[in-house]
This record gives sequence, C-alpha cells and structure tokens, in this order.
Amino acid sequence: MKVDVCLVGGGLCGLMLAHTLNALGFSCVLLESKPELHRKTDQRALVLSYGSCQILKQLGLYSRELNTWPIETLNYSFKGFWGAVELKASNYHIPYLGQVMSAHDWMEHCLSVMDLPHTYCSACPQQLSLGEHTHHLSVTHEKGPIDINATLVVGVDGTHSWVRSQCQATLQTDLNDAAALIIPIEGAGPNTWIRNSALGSLAYVPISASNGTLIWTSTSNTIERLRNHRTRARMMQSIAGHRLTPDQTRSPYTACYPVTAQITTGRLPEGVILIGNAAQTLPPVAAQGFNLGIRDCAHFLSHCVQRRLEGNSLRMGLNQVMQARKPDIDQTYAFSLAAFQSHRWAHRIGPLTSLGLSLIHHHPTLTRSRIQSALGLMPPYHDLLKGQTLASWKKALEGLS
Repeated sequence: MKVDVCLVGGGLCGLMLAHTLNALGFSCVLLESKPELHRKTDQRALVLSYGSCQILKQLGLYSRELNTWPIETLNYSFKGFWGAVELKASNYHIPYLGQVMSAHDWMEHCLSVMDLPHTYCSACPQQLSLGEHTHHLSVTHEKGPIDINATLVVGVDGTHSWVRSQCQATLQTDLNDAAALIIPIEGAGPNTWIRNSALGSLAYVPISASNGTLIWTSTSNTIERLRNHRTRARMMQSIAGHRLTPDQTRSPYTACYPVTAQITTGRLPEGVILIGNAAQTLPPVAAQGFNLGIRDCAHFLSHCVQRRLEGNSLRMGLNQVMQARKPDIDQTYAFSLAAFQSHRWAHRIGPLTSLGLSLIHHHPTLTRSRIQSALGLMPPYHDLLKGQTLASWKKALEGLS
C-alpha cells in the first residue's frame, strides 16, 4: 500500500488529522493498536481553549449539538496565602476562555461525522524503515501482515510513542513521580477554579450548571494516600474550604493515572513528524496538552495544503514548519510544568506568593502574553486562524485538477 501519509495512533488528534487529510484528497492510512476507535471508558473532561474551538469550527468538527459548558472566568489561588487571580474572557475580548466537554462525548461525535480513510484497528507496527523518498512500515494485523510505503509518517501515538522510539529520538523527562485522581462532583456549581496547596493542585472543571469534575494532581505517594476515602475527604475539605461541602468531599474517584512531563528534543528524520503527546506530554493542571496537540495538527495541515498547492513534495520544508512551532511548544510546556510544580515553591517564598497573586490580579498585562498563548491566540498564526476553512482548502485543491 502506497500513501501520502501514514498516521500511527487513532486518538483525538489522530482522528482529527485522518478526517481532514482524507477530506482534502490526500491518500492516507490510520493505524490504531486498540481493538476499536471508541473510548467508552474515557472519564476525562476535555478543556478546549478558545483558539482550539476556532480551529475545530473551521474544520467542521465543532457542533452546537455537543454537550459543552463555557468557561468565562477562572479563579486561581493558594491555600494559606491571601490574594487570588481571576481570569476573565472579557479581558481578552473573547466570549469564553474555553469550552468543557466529555472526552467520550467528543470522540463519539467525531466518529459520527468523520469520513475516515483506510483504518486498521488492532494494528501493531513492527518496523519502520526510513527511505529517501518514502518510509516503509511493516504491520501485523489479524487479517494478515500489512506493508505500507508512505511519504510522511506521523506519530500521534501518545506518551509511549512507537514512532518516536523507532526514530531513536531524544526524550527529555522533567516529571515522572506524579499522578492524578479524577473525581466527579455533583452540585459544586458552574465556576471553574484551581486551588493549590502543599498537597498538590485541585482543579474543578464544570460540565454543567451544577456538576463537574475535580482533577487532583500531586506526587505519586500523596495520590496513593488519597485512595483512602477518609483521608481524601479530610484533605479535600482542608484545601477546598467553602468551595466544596463535606458531602462533596466524600465523592468516590473514578480514575487514577500517572502524570508525566516529557518533550522530544533534537531533529527527527526527514518525512517523520510527532504530534500531540507523542511529541510532548504535559501535566493536566493547566489543561494544555490536547490544545497544544490541536495547534500541532493545524500547522501540519496548513503545511500539507501549501505543499500540494505549490506542486512540491510533502516532505519539503516540514522540519522548518515544526521548528517554527518550537516557541509555542516550549513556552506552553514550561507554563504547564511550572503550574504543576507551583505548590512546591509557593510555600518556600512565603509572602512573595501573596504579593505575586495580588500583582497579577490587579495588573493582568503582566501575564497577558502567557495567557494568550494558552488560549491559542499568539502568533505565528496558522491558516485556520487567518480565515481558511476545510471548505476553502478543498476548493483551492480542486482547482489544481
């Protein structure tokens, strides 16, 4: 099988790329190691930034039919310190900071509206052989072996990326002893807040006017202690205070998973690209992982369209395009890591923490560029934030034939 693009990984970003490339007329194949694309047990609440929502709208993947909840304000504070930071969408002249939805619901919606290319589930890539013009993948599948020759190989296969390991890419790991608890909360209201303490970070994300999800991130040892419901209720009440009632602090957790922070460094082979968690995995505190992956996808899609319109190989300029992504990736990675580790240094600098919170609250321009980056609104802009849409791309490409 010979294709323009081989996508390894059928998660959220993989589906987004598969649908768009197929709609634009690129020949591609999607490989997924799991038996099916559905994520029926995914308990995560996806927080899509304003910029990510705009990208998905331009690609026809964001619908009003989705059960979403807007984040118009976000309150950020530290236990034991006065002062708090309140971010408002109106300060950035946008209707909302982001939208919250269930990862399961978004996946189901995408699968219902997407037109996917050749897709192989339960596919296990065995070897990636790099070539001058195409790369060869040997894949085992229940229906027999599959041989694929692809101009581009795109690794969207998550934190433990097979594509990254095949390329022997250098991986920088900055966090490997952390974990998170996912706790559904009923009746906690419509407001988003993050509360830091010496015991980690509590982030409440509403999914409706009354209910939401609490994400508790901390060290692995602390999270292990929190598996005990009495210990968890006591600590949660101590940190959250008036934000949660005693009954709400006794809510059972539904998922516990390890948290890491890692980023791929160095140059990848020509014709290979890593996107989303395969390229960089972020702690969930600042809700930036999926949003950064969406921006990766947008820039990659812009590249593919431009090369096809120019009549050039899809490989031409790919490394330069992704190099241009580096400032956004590096800044977002550093921001997410600092947000996770803030509970460690806040208590060391004492009153300076309160002073810093007060300054940021009263002088939002101090962090405006950082927040705009997190919202996906910082240049360099890709075509999807310059007015291009899936329809306009299709029309331009059809004009070539």
